[in-house]
Amino acid sequence: EISVGFTRDSSSSSCGWDEICFCGNGGTLQCILDTWDGTSALDLPALRGLQATTTETTSRTMGMLTSSTVPISRRTKVRAVFGIFPETTVMLLGERPPEDTWSYNPNFDLSDPWAQRAMYQFCSEIPLHLMVTRKWCWFEDFREFSKIYQGRFPVKAVDWAVVSKLYVDTSTKGTRGTKYIWLEEDVVKGMYVSFELGLSRDASNEEVLDLKEKWDKYGRAWKKPNTASPYFLVSDEWVAVESASRLITSTASSLAILCVLALACMLIFTHSCILSVVVVVVSTVMVIIVLSFFITVVMGWEVGLIEVIAFIYFIGYAVDYSLHMVYKYGSNDALTEDDQTDLGTGREKASLRLQRMRFALKTMGGATVGSAITTAGSSLFLVFCTLTIFAKLGAMCFTVTMASILFALCPLGAYLMTLGPVRPGLCNRCYNQSAQLLDDRRE
Repeated sequence: EISVGFTRDSSSSSCGWDEICFCGNGGTLQCILDTWDGTSALDLPALRGLQATTTETTSRTMGMLTSSTVPISRRTKVRAVFGIFPETTVMLLGERPPEDTWSYNPNFDLSDPWAQRAMYQFCSEIPLHLMVTRKWCWFEDFREFSKIYQGRFPVKAVDWAVVSKLYVDTSTKGTRGTKYIWLEEDVVKGMYVSFELGLSRDASNEEVLDLKEKWDKYGRAWKKPNTASPYFLVSDEWVAVESASRLITSTASSLAILCVLALACMLIFTHSCILSVVVVVVSTVMVIIVLSFFITVVMGWEVGLIEVIAFIYFIGYAVDYSLHMVYKYGSNDALTEDDQTDLGTGREKASLRLQRMRFALKTMGGATVGSAITTAGSSLFLVFCTLTIFAKLGAMCFTVTMASILFALCPLGAYLMTLGPVRPGLCNRCYNQSAQLLDDRRE
């Protein structure tokens, strides 16, 4: 807007004149009406001021909101909570009462003018890369109210209680009342700022985590006094994505621990390194592959908390059948209580393997098959339950049971009869021989 001064020819005239001006050729300001005399080209000495204003506006684009084509109902919501300490420790048994899950920050004091400035800055200088499309900030509305009511912001510490309570009681803004604040004894003890982001709830995990990291960086760079910090961010979408990513990593680590523990238990009971590794590979790894295929491909389920818990539990249960078979295979009773079948000259090792496997099937085959039938039969009834959790648990238990008993009798049995160790328990014998050597040297 440009103001131009004019002098009237007649001082007795009661009216002045209006002139409509616009940019003509060459960017000059011209007024060319047929009945009026056109002015000469106007030099605009205030151009540098306009440029400075434009530069200043550009430097403050961090406070602008972004536009988005994502439907409002599908946009991500983020809330920044101030003045509240959430309880993050987990109880070993039971759950905390709701009133013990959080507490007020005793250092949070909005009567401090610096805290008021910091809170307003947090809302008004949101960078564009945080993708904020709408926001509901109590302090932005309170600032307007304060300037109208007493002509200044921030509010003095002595006036804070009165002015803030007056805003809560009388304001008609979107943040009116106590929806966005925790008010106790007319004192603001905490508050939260709500942001709507131009990121779809259906976005990929990488996009969500990348935006979350940008918000975390903004929070760390935010200059705030102790009376306004710390704060934490809350978002349902972030919780879901972080839970899913941590669920995958925790599942992988749990399965790795499970395999190590299964190997250690097999070494304790069989005293054979070969048999222990075979059981872990055949029973544990193969059942993991079968169950993963069943969950993701056959049933088309998303891997959630129920699937992970059942996955870890049932995989540990799947080792039992193979452990029983291998334990009997490596038992010394297999060579004394079962008749050896002579397979011919040069087949002594094959005869021993057959004798051991036949003993294992006679002594433990019926028991393992009976156990698998009862377990699979019981879990089969759960498949037809109305509640999804029981149906999923029943289907996974049935699949693991059938896969583990089949692997224990067929692939494992075939391997032991063809490539199984003839003298299992070598680990134990090596230990005994080493101990004997040490004793001999001591003597």
